[in-house]
Amino acid sequence: MKIIKDTKFLKPKHKALIKEMFTDSFPLFWRTDQLYPDNRPYLTHSFILYDPVKDTSTINSPKYEEVLDILKTFCFRNKIPFTKCFRANFNRTFPLKTQKGTFHSDHTFDHTQLLVYLNDADGDTILENGTRIKFKKDLGVCFGNLLHYGETPSHKYPQGRGILIFTFI
Repeated sequence: MKIIKDTKFLKPKHKALIKEMFTDSFPLFWRTDQLYPDNRPYLTHSFILYDPVKDTSTINSPKYEEVLDILKTFCFRNKIPFTKCFRANFNRTFPLKTQKGTFHSDHTFDHTQLLVYLNDADGDTILENGTRIKFKKDLGVCFGNLLHYGETPSHKYPQGRGILIFTFI
């Protein structure tokens, strides 16, 4: 699958939801490792959780339908087949000593990934094939099952880097 980028797919209702995600009242949960055991903490909200042991996805947020509409809109607009979403997360990372992450795949099976960059920050996504995807607010980037990592934002952006992550087939 080629890399598909789109900056025009978010609807006003999507932008309202994203704005809500950056408020103090939106529940975020502390995780000590982005990829265990990397000691790169972050905040997260899981809309849809994937359990690799049971190979099941579970709705985990009352906002899951609203966030799933972002994925469906991107897929429809870009003519990407969509059958099932395995995982949907809002992750917020902050400046750390090192920007570099660890290459990884979100699942052990073939899947497609959509990343949606939500705010003004930096912290690019690096793909195993050497592609660097610049972090840009409202950019959706879709690619196949490539190893990848996200850089943490620089100290110029103390509010952090906000991203939606979807995995699907």
